[in-house]
Amino acid sequence: MALAGTITGVAASSANELENFNNTITATGTATISNIDLDNDSAGTIDATGTLTLNTGATIDNAGLLEATAGGTLDVQDVNINNTGTGAKGIVIANASFLEVDVAPGTGGTLQLTG
Repeated sequence: MALAGTITGVAASSANELENFNNTITATGTATISNIDLDNDSAGTIDATGTLTLNTGATIDNAGLLEATAGGTLDVQDVNINNTGTGAKGIVIANASFLEVDVAPGTGGTLQLTG
């Protein structure tokens, strides 16, 4: 599925859920997923080849692959990602691609990168 626009829920809750069970969502151009409970299951891939902004308002559950490739930017504006993907899964940023992590000023927090 190609995404070049916005997916917006009514509120970030389990009643408004985008569950990527086993598909590849490729965000081209400028795309946003906002105000929705985002679950990327173990067979799911979400790939930013343009600029993909994740601003769901909820904890992102990722057992699959969140990635930026082909010079894309993965812009995470949520406070938490529950990342359980292992091996080739998880968060992958390819050469010439970018990961941006935005948090509100004064909220503090810790960014831990391993691997």
